[in-house]
Amino acid sequence: LSTLTYLLAGRAVHRDSTGSVQTIEAVAVNWMTAGAGVTHTERSHPDDVDRPRELFGVQTWVALPDHDEDGAARFEHAAIDDVPTDSRAGVRVAVATGTAFGMSSPVAGSSPLMLVDVSLDGGAVAVERDHPDRAVVALDGAVTVAGSPLPVGSMAVLDPGVRPELAGTGRAILLGGDPVGRRHIWWNFVHSDPDRIEHAKSDWRSQRFPVVPGDHAEEMDHGGDHADPEAGEGGEHGDSTLDEVNRTVATSGGQSREVVGQESVGETADRRGEGDVARVTGHGLGMLPRSPA
Repeated sequence: LSTLTYLLAGRAVHRDSTGSVQTIEAVAVNWMTAGAGVTHTERSHPDDVDRPRELFGVQTWVALPDHDEDGAARFEHAAIDDVPTDSRAGVRVAVATGTAFGMSSPVAGSSPLMLVDVSLDGGAVAVERDHPDRAVVALDGAVTVAGSPLPVGSMAVLDPGVRPELAGTGRAILLGGDPVGRRHIWWNFVHSDPDRIEHAKSDWRSQRFPVVPGDHAEEMDHGGDHADPEAGEGGEHGDSTLDEVNRTVATSGGQSREVVGQESVGETADRRGEGDVARVTGHGLGMLPRSPA
């Protein structure tokens, strides 16, 4: 799969085993495709380590189409000025990835999809029907979907074909796309073929995954039992800050430790603590709560 990182406040430095090094700031986009395998770290910017700062954002898992699952790892970045936006009365939309509201992000994605940042200041906007599967996540403020309040940190999965209005005040993420099929998930390993996941477990235990240039420890430790693929399905994600190594891998996916949950890919949503998790057209969403990093 691919990971899509979108910050609303703060900044972080991304490094991965393709050799990419990129600082991501608010309203910029990082898209990393794991393909056959990748490792990466996400750390606080060195200028921010010794001072108070805020980090707030989302990271999604996006399932790859079958023909891309075992392709080469790659990385894409869209800077703040490259993300298309549109403002109308009391509403601003920014298309971080894919196509929506008549705009296309330079980060197209691996299949038809969208991730849109919606800022509401008393206005309203109708959710288009361009994608069969769609969902809305309230990030802050008082957001309503079709007139019903959506609590902060919650996801509303929209029925096919409906065109509800998002309204109120605050910030929401609109995401969706076309289904790509069922996926198996174990820890950070994601694939349509469970045998590929077993192979990835063996590669991880034997440290045959590629390493992050200039940011590699001999013992790739995630800070808990979830580092061992045999420790249990999914595992638990411990507390961490971006000052810590955030190394993650997959046969066809990787994620930062802040993302919560390893449910099977499907059109379901699971409520779990501060950040709700869902699988919608291969999307899995984890929230970095608004707090000091």
